[in-house]
Amino acid sequence: MASRGPAWLPLQGGELFVVLEGGPAKGPVVHGRRGPRPRPKPHEQPLPGCAGVKLYDDKHKELDDVGADFRRIIEEHRQEFLDNTWLPLARPLEKDLVLWRFRGRLVSTSHTAGFFLAFPPQAFKSKDELGPRLHAVAVEQGSYIAAAAEGLPWQGRSAIDALEKTDLTENEVRAEKHYRRSFDPALREEIKASLTAVTCALNTVDVLLADDTTPSSATTLFKLRYITLHHVLSSLRKLDDQYGSGLRPPDRALLKDILDAPTSNLILQAHRGFRNTLVHYRPTRNVQERLSLDAPFYGLLDAYFPADEARSLGDTLALHTAHVADRMSAWCDG
Repeated sequence: MASRGPAWLPLQGGELFVVLEGGPAKGPVVHGRRGPRPRPKPHEQPLPGCAGVKLYDDKHKELDDVGADFRRIIEEHRQEFLDNTWLPLARPLEKDLVLWRFRGRLVSTSHTAGFFLAFPPQAFKSKDELGPRLHAVAVEQGSYIAAAAEGLPWQGRSAIDALEKTDLTENEVRAEKHYRRSFDPALREEIKASLTAVTCALNTVDVLLADDTTPSSATTLFKLRYITLHHVLSSLRKLDDQYGSGLRPPDRALLKDILDAPTSNLILQAHRGFRNTLVHYRPTRNVQERLSLDAPFYGLLDAYFPADEARSLGDTLALHTAHVADRMSAWCDG
């Protein structure tokens, strides 16, 4: 598998950034706003991956369907990386799961990247295998960002500018042992793998992007937090409906703490038109007349939330993202 000290870090939702010797990459950047202008060559096109942070919230897939996808990935990685040595005594030392952490918080795994980026297990054998694949995705995304942001001025520093290579760590583990101690024992391994992907999504938004304090980034960070929380909370509610009664009391209490929080209720009960506008940039006709370029968040918050909640939602969202990420990280780490 890939050696330690990665130069490339795959993240959920097909998002990634590049860390090279000497500091942050100056080429394709995701979560930032820079990218190369040339269109990617045909051989650089990435494989299709699964959609964003929807996970159990995908209208085309039930919870067990997502679990089946992760089960396939887990088995493919086991077949690729285990039982390859001729020495039986050395086989327990073989590893089939890579964990990537940012300042100690889990932001990706090889199973998570396999799910969202549709990379085969062979992609994680080495940096020479993984690097070009991630570069191809970065080129494609960088081209899109460059086209979408054409003419817009670059303002301030992004989170990527503050990143150091020492912030990233890579660890190879045995997937069976890792999942055995994570989450609740009653949950199947593939469900634990999908919950790990949820945790990675939260940590990416909460920890990895926390260094971007540029005022012009505030709207983007709000959007990322809201969309992530919307789908994470909806997914956790479906998990609770299907598996909650069989969980241990501490694990049921953890889910209850997340799902019953006032901010969780606010997001889960919010009009879906708000989430759809953030994702698709098409406000409904009855909302359009209430929007203004001069209003905070262009008037969208006032259109969908009570005035007192609209005024404080930005700060509330940041705090709740941190809270949910912290609780899920603790559950994930066992």
